[in-house]
Amino acid sequence: MLKRVVFSFFLYMSIVVASAQTTYHDAMKLNDSGRYPEAARAFAALQSTAKAKGDIMLYMDCLLSEGEACYMLDWSEEMARIITEAKRILCDNAAIIGDSVRYSWKEAVAKLEGSYNYCMSDADTTAFARARECYQNCFLLIDSLQQVSMSDDAHMRVTVERELLNLYYKQKEYENALEMADRVCSYYDDNGTEKEITDAHATRAMVLARLNMFDAAMEDIEVGGNDVEIMRRKGKILMMQQDYDGTDNLKEAKRCYEKYLNWKKKELRGNIASMSETEREQYWLSVYNFLSDCYRLGCYAPDMLYDLSLFCKGYLLECARNNNTAHYKWQDVRNALKAGECAVEFIQYKGKNDEDYIAALVLNKQCRKPQFVNIGSVAAITSYKLAGGYTVKEAIATDNAAMKDALYSDSAFFAKIWSDDLIAATNGCNAFYFAADGFLHQMAIEYMMRGTAIDCHRLSSTRLLVNRKKGKTGRLLLCGGVDYNADTAPISTYNDILGYNSLKKGPVYINNLPGTANEVDSIYSLRNGTSHRPDTLLKGADVTDENFCRLAANNYPMVHISTHGYFVGRQNVTDLRPAVADRSLSLSGLMMAGAGKNLNDNSFNPAMPDGLLTAKEIAGVDFSKVGLMVLSACQTGQGYVTADGVYGIQRALKLSGVNAIIVSLWSVDDEATTDFMIRFYNELEKENANAPDIHKAFNRARRDMMLNGKMEVKRFDAASLTTKKKTKSVNKPRYTNAFILIDAL
Repeated sequence: MLKRVVFSFFLYMSIVVASAQTTYHDAMKLNDSGRYPEAARAFAALQSTAKAKGDIMLYMDCLLSEGEACYMLDWSEEMARIITEAKRILCDNAAIIGDSVRYSWKEAVAKLEGSYNYCMSDADTTAFARARECYQNCFLLIDSLQQVSMSDDAHMRVTVERELLNLYYKQKEYENALEMADRVCSYYDDNGTEKEITDAHATRAMVLARLNMFDAAMEDIEVGGNDVEIMRRKGKILMMQQDYDGTDNLKEAKRCYEKYLNWKKKELRGNIASMSETEREQYWLSVYNFLSDCYRLGCYAPDMLYDLSLFCKGYLLECARNNNTAHYKWQDVRNALKAGECAVEFIQYKGKNDEDYIAALVLNKQCRKPQFVNIGSVAAITSYKLAGGYTVKEAIATDNAAMKDALYSDSAFFAKIWSDDLIAATNGCNAFYFAADGFLHQMAIEYMMRGTAIDCHRLSSTRLLVNRKKGKTGRLLLCGGVDYNADTAPISTYNDILGYNSLKKGPVYINNLPGTANEVDSIYSLRNGTSHRPDTLLKGADVTDENFCRLAANNYPMVHISTHGYFVGRQNVTDLRPAVADRSLSLSGLMMAGAGKNLNDNSFNPAMPDGLLTAKEIAGVDFSKVGLMVLSACQTGQGYVTADGVYGIQRALKLSGVNAIIVSLWSVDDEATTDFMIRFYNELEKENANAPDIHKAFNRARRDMMLNGKMEVKRFDAASLTTKKKTKSVNKPRYTNAFILIDAL
């Protein structure tokens, strides 16, 4: 629910002109309906109108309302800017505004500052104390306003109480959270709508359950009756009680989850055609906790869980280009499997005591229903010690080459993922199709298979098996040797401003990658020396984001780009306050010509193309004619891990319609990457021209690199002061396992 900024509206309405007031109310309607990104933009635009008219009241109102929308989106950087600007307005206008307005503004700023610190608490534990102090200060200001105006700002008071409730809950200070929940319920019981009363009691029920007061929790949750929105929380409370005292609540919990899931399916089916990508993004992030809770049913309901996984993983990727996508069931996948094939949906979820677990839902041709295979605790798996004393968690998070080698050379660790139970459940299959989840998105687990005879495919979702589609090959667009300091002349006027601002923190140095020019030159020579395809080669200042998008969308079945990739971001979620939207489509991308120059130009207009091709911009281009996109760049497989996949470049490419993609999981070595890519395209040339198998070509190239991984490189010899040819070994996992292939059926 919107945490609305409350001002002295009687004063505000006497000042604001009717047309501006209507626009403000339109923005508030966007907020009230949960369309926070659009609301934030509307409030920001209205501030310009207020400035032009000299209307300080409207300007401040919209500024703080924008801040509240940004809070719902966890946009902390924008919140920090808004708080600074609001404090300036307060200071500059202290002498001309009345006490009531001044205290109202101070309340709103204190509330927003507390919310900002709440958002920062994942990265900074001291932010909890600062948030609490801001909220307590807000209570003092409310009391001061009451003395000045003889009226109690009750709505702001309960809003702050709700924020303190969220803060205490996140800190696991459940006794303090219950005190706030009691106050919130008391207020809404007397003043709230039916939905506000229901939500308040459902929140209180969650707090009571955390205190193991399950009878009282069930009384509160029943206030919502059979409201489907309450079903998720009721199911979770039942599971928490089972963990606590052993009460068998599985049947009732399943009933709650099924009701909620069926409603969600119906809701999405009815609205998917009219939803924007932002709204679809919000939709999945808002139900993320439900998915995790539901997966806890485990072996009690593997059929329902497989259907749930098919419903969420990759569903929106298909809906982006096909609004009539069916709600497939596990039987559809089983029927689509061929002899010797197996399908696996990995799932990560919260188990007892909120500990993360990983499991697998397994299907083969003979299954009467899916099998649920528990793999184990994520903490136990990721704390496993590798050679050199590194943990798996450390090895996943780093680009350190030695740690990558250790991770992908430890057969004992492989057995923790591909456990005996999981291998047994595959029933001797020789072709394995899997969809990752959770931390498995960050590892190339297909290279950890126990048994080289198994052909392993990574998919966005095993639902893709129902309508198999091979990626087309043919003309190739090659981009590399990018000049990051080029002076480019923009053609269009659109740019992802948030993406630009996320990297402009000060002086930025982007080193050129001369090896990428050699890479694309070598591939171009290889292909055009063996055939007469009209391939296109873009280099230097020509590799602009505009040129790339225009050409890649123009009937190129294959696209290859070699450049810098990046991802920056974080996420802030609890089961009381699920993530509403995510910015990683703006916080991940590819660096194109002019990126360095534009980032270091303080006079640059961020509304113009900037040389940063963000995932958000990629998602807005129609790449449906591209059968294969190869991103020969660092970290292009990274992003926020969500129920619907990894929010980053790989998701953007799937949203844009690309059939199959090759991306990297860590920073890659230029020379080794060139060697691998030449091997890959060489293998692709050997494939049937009418129906080339990208997956086979990719695997053959990788295996050849593992077996014959030597290449000639030029190195400066200090003794002779000349450049000499040297032999470099590139058969280590740091080189051979960096790239993964997704959705190549």
